[in-house]
Amino acid sequence: MLATPALIVLALALIEGATATHPRTHSDEGGAGAALSSAGAASFNVRLAPSLEVGQAGWQVFYEDHGAQLGGEGIGPALQSTPIIASWGGSSGGSHQWTTMLLTTPNVAAILVEGKSRVPTVALPGLPYGYRAARILTAISPAEGLIGRGLASGPQGPRSLVALDAKGEPIRGKASNRTPLQGAVHVWEYPDRTAEGSCGLRASGLAGLSAQGGRVLSGVRPYPAREIGAQIVGHAFLPCVSVTYHLRGMPLRALILLDAAHPGARAAALPDFKPVSGAPGFVQQGGLTARREGAAWLLVGQGSSSSERLALLRHLRAIVRLGSLVPASSGVPEIGGADAPPPPSQPVALRVAPALEAGALGWEYIASEGDRGASGSCCSLLTHAAQLASDSKVLGPASGPWWWAMVITAPQVAAVSVEGRVPVPTHAGGLPYGMRQARVVVKHLTAALIAFNSHGRRITKAGFETLPKRRIFEGPYAPRSWSAGSAPPAAAACRLSASGLSGLSALGGAVVLHLKGYQVFESRAFQSCADTYYSLGGSTLQAAVLLDAQHPGSRPAALPGMKPVAEVPGVFEAPGGIMHNPGLARRQLAAKRLPGAWLLVAGGRDRAQQLQLLAHLSASIRL
Repeated sequence: MLATPALIVLALALIEGATATHPRTHSDEGGAGAALSSAGAASFNVRLAPSLEVGQAGWQVFYEDHGAQLGGEGIGPALQSTPIIASWGGSSGGSHQWTTMLLTTPNVAAILVEGKSRVPTVALPGLPYGYRAARILTAISPAEGLIGRGLASGPQGPRSLVALDAKGEPIRGKASNRTPLQGAVHVWEYPDRTAEGSCGLRASGLAGLSAQGGRVLSGVRPYPAREIGAQIVGHAFLPCVSVTYHLRGMPLRALILLDAAHPGARAAALPDFKPVSGAPGFVQQGGLTARREGAAWLLVGQGSSSSERLALLRHLRAIVRLGSLVPASSGVPEIGGADAPPPPSQPVALRVAPALEAGALGWEYIASEGDRGASGSCCSLLTHAAQLASDSKVLGPASGPWWWAMVITAPQVAAVSVEGRVPVPTHAGGLPYGMRQARVVVKHLTAALIAFNSHGRRITKAGFETLPKRRIFEGPYAPRSWSAGSAPPAAAACRLSASGLSGLSALGGAVVLHLKGYQVFESRAFQSCADTYYSLGGSTLQAAVLLDAQHPGSRPAALPGMKPVAEVPGVFEAPGGIMHNPGLARRQLAAKRLPGAWLLVAGGRDRAQQLQLLAHLSASIRL
């Protein structure tokens, strides 16, 4: 996936209990399994950055393991009443371990896991004010380790986490899920009149700078500790104004941070911010750069580099008037989104891979741009002659209000017009079956597209049906899931089975009970009627049966990107990781033809393991 900017405030995940809490994840489930071990400060880290929500004090928490960022969340201030401040949990595909990371108050010496194991907390370089952290590893079954499949027979991660003090006694407390506003927040966007509040930003002397809008706080009050029922542990920061600037088309965001408990007092040092080399008085962390301004902090984020953030900071002045009102933004012209011209499009490589999960129609779309890595989405066929690939959002904002977007089209589409602008030519770009693509800039991710053929004539929908996306099938065409210890429904249209392979066990999967054909714009496409996850030698593999999308049971087209395996006649492979499924360690494919279908295997430890499973697989298809 593409890197997420540090300014994005991740979803709130506040702890609901202080003495017995659940780690929070994208699945938000508790779990089973005894604690295996804890890890010292050298192998993991928890970092804090100030929350950037105007009017609300708090933190952005980032969890790292061996230098890699695993996840993050937005939380309120650390409170005396909540010994476990925040938690995160997750598992990588095939690891069979669930990792839980906790952020605690300074008085927490250890965590009691499941009422049995004690895991000590540690001080970490990314944590201020004496905060501590712990990393807990728990065993999970292979079925529980599947991401997003809904196959787990039980919840993931430890069910019970109890904070202990230095004497080994439980620390009683209650968690607050409230992050109160510390005043009234006013929002404006050009051409509305600039809002007024207790803080303001004045810019001057920087060519090409304009403001677009923002948020400002008035009637600033200290953090309401008495109302919440707990004091802040250490310090916290309160953003009192935020302004969105454009510097020669590049968006930047500037804020003023006050002390949350005592807004008029000198704010504490920003934790984990380091001095900027060659720029005395400036500090930075990730995509944030800051300098002191009186008792407050002046902070800038976004932009394409620290040099742009430094340039803006050098031309900004912070105004804090807690007892009166000042304009939130002054000194530079304000412009609206419609005033920013669209930037030129940049090349992106787009490829497709067949979707394997039962009930899925069409493709996974994988887009990559230079050295920014790859992003993917799943799954859909072409329902119009041309449509935005569903991963366009993660390609990032181009400039101001504009977004880059990928368009994928049917073979007969020579150009596309987006939002009524000049048509953009399409090109093949290595896509299969004559499909074409184009990269465009749009203002809305639901942009209307018009497709043209090579003669400049408009191509209409021509009666093609709107197809459901993955997991939105209803009634008889909905996939049915099953897990280890059970079996697929007897009425399934397709079934997978394996025999004769030592150490192989089925973890679960899904099947489609009834099949139908779907009219598509592509010349050929696929639908998956069954998939199963297997465990083999400590690795997880996925097998699937693919049929022709329009005519199930007929001979499906050749799979794109597949090459014959020299040592195994009749078997094909697609090396190089063409898939995007994050739940599988290896994203290449191995496949063989069946009468009227393809049998595919993905994941596993290596190519040899994929070919081994494929040799012992069989499928039955009942149309």
